[in-house]
Amino acid sequence: MSDRPQPAWVRRRFTAAHFDFDRLVEEGHEHIGLTRFTGVEVVDCGPGWAIERLAIRPDLMNEMHVMHGGILGYLADDAMGFSVFTLLKPEQNCVTVEYKINYLAPTVGDWLVARAQVVRAGRTIIVSECELFAQTKGEDKAVAFSVGTFMVIANPARPAG
Repeated sequence: MSDRPQPAWVRRRFTAAHFDFDRLVEEGHEHIGLTRFTGVEVVDCGPGWAIERLAIRPDLMNEMHVMHGGILGYLADDAMGFSVFTLLKPEQNCVTVEYKINYLAPTVGDWLVARAQVVRAGRTIIVSECELFAQTKGEDKAVAFSVGTFMVIANPARPAG
């Protein structure tokens, strides 16, 4: 499904012919404990991009009653990693080498939405960026921006050969 429609905010076009993106969205990555705990959902994805979200809820807030920065960092890292994953071969996986995040505004609202896209895809190093928005009644407010570097590794669940 490499001809999957690309959202207007995605600046680069990549090809990933072997993924069934509808299945990827449906299955998400619920096998990860922190994903289950936080309630992260994969909303949509395509070659080199991903949209994830989680409900903003009291148990994820800090003492100032805004979303804890660590939760924003987790969602950004997760969405960027998922955007990278969409470009990998079945025998590959990726790990975060580093990421940084800039917090722009307090996060309150109904949903925290992450839109991640690959900026540069090399053979072993891939760079992705992520914009995070607090969504309230369909209105988006930018709350953070993140950039991450990911290393392509062998997928232990699906070895080559």
